[in-house]
Amino acid sequence: MAKFVDYPVLRKKVEERLVIAKTELLPAKFANNAGMIGAAYLAAEKLL
Repeated sequence: MAKFVDYPVLRKKVEERLVIAKTELLPAKFANNAGMIGAAYLAAEKLL
């Protein structure tokens, strides 16, 4: 799915709606597994 995303347009839309100053949107490096890898990394970071 990530290959169909226009990241510059998506970044602009997100920045228009968010108050957060520095937001970076990047394509997933591990295809459909990126979400699970990111969730595991975040969990490990919070627990350790």
